[in-house]
Amino acid sequence: MYHFPTPRVLECTRLVLKSSKKNQRIVRDYEFDLYMGGERDVYVDGFHYHISKGSLVFRKPGQNVIGYGDYDMYMLTLDLSESSEQAVENYCRSSDSKEQKICPLELLDMIPTVFTPHSQYELIELYEKLSGCSHPGISDRALQSRYATELIFLVLADSMRHQRGELDLSESSNSYVRRACDYINEHYSEPLPVEKIAEMLSLNTNYLIRLFGRELGRSPHRYILETRLMRSRYILTNSSCSVEEVARTCGFNTPSYFIKCFKKRFGKTPLAFRNESR
Repeated sequence: MYHFPTPRVLECTRLVLKSSKKNQRIVRDYEFDLYMGGERDVYVDGFHYHISKGSLVFRKPGQNVIGYGDYDMYMLTLDLSESSEQAVENYCRSSDSKEQKICPLELLDMIPTVFTPHSQYELIELYEKLSGCSHPGISDRALQSRYATELIFLVLADSMRHQRGELDLSESSNSYVRRACDYINEHYSEPLPVEKIAEMLSLNTNYLIRLFGRELGRSPHRYILETRLMRSRYILTNSSCSVEEVARTCGFNTPSYFIKCFKKRFGKTPLAFRNESR
């Protein structure tokens, strides 16, 4: 049986930043980020996630990440390889440093990429303690490792509760919206009338629209469009597909409508965006 690794803290601090810039990178180390506010749209290995207050984002070495939006988060980066090769001083996530080896601890595979943990206050307390002994300089490595281990165990416990659905024993409004979003994320390339999604959930269409407005601050139509546009950005950046192919793949009826929506959302045409990215 593989033992639980002793985590080494590479960085832990709170980051607050207003940004309209698209960021793309390859993840080098293990990242546990808890959002205190802000709104971001993120693709991790091509899968779209909308991140807002209360979201915990977990990333592993080697993943491809594209992000867009504001930050207000506790950011924690860990080395779980039990190797002392990587320098901690002046650590930067966006550097081209060597990727950390994947930790063989299978429990880590149970943590969703994005979810809302139940133990928010306990996690915030641990992030504050970690930040206190990690930034701007490392004051106590042993204490860092202890707090980081507690945090990982707490995240694991919450992720198990999330997987079992203990936080949604009743069909709450949040669970309805999450199920609808999951369906949209999987079927964004297909026609997605809101009536069909509501029928799948055995809900009235107007009620589903109200739930989206209350939980996400947007309509189902807006969420569908945003999902398709964010997916199109990823394809434009990571493939040589034509604009027509991207439009079709992302569920737009015509290339002209896709170009119109893309330019309105990002301020430039798909081709201009691709050329700038490259």
